[in-house]
Parts: sequence; C-alpha cells; structure tokens
Amino acid sequence: MAYACYLGEAFRSGVNIAPIRSGNEGTTGMVLMFHDESEKFSVNSVLRESDFLQSIILHNINVGVVIIDVATHVIEHVNGKGVELFGGTEAQIVGNVCHCFLCPAETGLCPVTDMGQEIDSSDRILLRADGSHLSIQKSVRRIQINGESKLLETFIDVSERKEIENKLKESEANFRIFFNAIDDFLFVLDEQGNIINVNDTVTCRLEYTENEIIGRNVLMMHPEEQQAEVSRIVGEMLAGTADFCPIPLITKSGQLIQVETRVYQGSWNNKPALFGVSKDITRIKETEALFSGSSGLRVLLSKDQSILGPDESIITR
Repeated sequence: MAYACYLGEAFRSGVNIAPIRSGNEGTTGMVLMFHDESEKFSVNSVLRESDFLQSIILHNINVGVVIIDVATHVIEHVNGKGVELFGGTEAQIVGNVCHCFLCPAETGLCPVTDMGQEIDSSDRILLRADGSHLSIQKSVRRIQINGESKLLETFIDVSERKEIENKLKESEANFRIFFNAIDDFLFVLDEQGNIINVNDTVTCRLEYTENEIIGRNVLMMHPEEQQAEVSRIVGEMLAGTADFCPIPLITKSGQLIQVETRVYQGSWNNKPALFGVSKDITRIKETEALFSGSSGLRVLLSKDQSILGPDESIITR
C-alpha cells in the first residue's frame, strides 16, 4: 500500500510496477501504475475494528462461549469465562474433542449433531478440569464460519440456583411428610374459600380423593343444613374478624365428625391463603354428654362396683 496525491489530496493506493527494457541495454526504467484503494482500505479497516470489538466483547462477557467444529467435535475457540468455568487453562480446552470433556456425552451420541436435539437454555452438566460437575444452562446454535459448519455453545453457571432449588425441594418434601403425619384435618383455602390443598387425614377420614376435593368450596365439607352458617364464618375468617368454626365435618358417606376448627392467614404459592386446622373432638363431646347428668356418671361408675355402695350410692374415699 502507498500514499499518493491527486490535486493535493492524499489517498490510499495500490502500486503495480513494470520494468522498461530497451534492446540489449536491459532495464532502462520502470512504469508505476497507481490505483485508488481507499474504499478497500476503509472496508478492511472497519472489518478489523469490528473483529477487535467482537474479540473484546467475547472475552469480557459473563457467559462461557465455545466454538466447536461440527465434523470433528474439536473445540476451536473458548472465551475467558468459559476457561474460568472449566477451571483450567485455554490450552487444556482448545484442540480437544468435546465428548467427555466439556460435555458428558459419549462419542456418536451428541445431543445436537447425532440426535438432532435443540438445546436452548437447557439445564446441563459441565465437566470441569478437576473432574467435578458444574450445573450450567446451555444453548447451542449451528453457525457458519468461512463456509464451514460450527457449533456455537454458550453457557452460564447456575449451580447456586440449583442448590437453592434442591434445598427448596428438600424443604417441601419435609413439609409434606410433616403435613401428612398430623392427625388433625388440614385445609388450605384461597380467598374465595376454595380448597387448594389438604393433608392425608382429610382424604382418608372424609372418604374423598384429592381430585374430588381440590378446587371445590370448603362448604362441601360440612352438613348441608349448616352450610349457610359456615359461609358466614368463612367470610369473617377471610376478613380477619374470626378464627374459629365449631361446625362439624361430614364424610362422603354422611357421617358427622365433631371438630373445632382454627384458621390462620398466610400465603400459598405467593398468594393469600387461609390455613384451617380441624381437631376431632368427638370423644370430648361424648365425655361431656356422659358427665352432663348424674345418670351418665352412674353408668360410668357402675363399671367399678367398689365405688358404688349396696344402695348404689357413691362411696367417697
């Protein structure tokens, strides 16, 4: 490349040189032919700047990037974040086959090239330099570079999110065990009084399946002739002016179960909810009825003749 001037203006030019020969005298001069390459130089300059900018972005984004040859599965390029997540050096990555290296797939079973799967923000595993596994979210795209097919893989570290998810799953499992181990009837209601969850005690003792209960209004759990009163109490519970309901529950077969129900306001799946705990007080009610009169007490005490005198009077000690 050379600079040339035309009417006082400098511009980029290409130069072709041809010798001038004269008979036996050999080369007697040279012919210089200049052609304007300003536009070509400008385009190349823009391309160089673009490549430089892309390189800066590629090596500074907080996402791992790997370029892999489709035919050989050899890793050709990796950015700084990819090296960091791998936990090794760039030299340990570039030039190696991706199978059982970055990706725990066997040869011939590549999810993208061999099995035709689309990987778009999928949860995957990254094999690290020390042999450990790292949870990542990966996307893979087919691209063309200089007419050759490549795989562009991008991935981010989601190990912290996965750890939180696993803890939540464990917590939910523990909660479900506790929830179903309680002998009391447990109901979770939405703001309309519809049932959104119950424990095993409800389904077992009230003789319903979950499908028969979930989504139905809690009124169905009470005797029909008392549902108007239950509706009023539930309304007060939702308004926060009541937390107690004395109405009995009724089984699918029509058997009454005397309960005392306490409610607590909270949230379920990030939505306001009522938690109802119904305690079976059938035995308490039966005992109260038994002791409500002297005849009832006499029946109970008659089981122990040492307590009653010959005239059936109660002997005090």
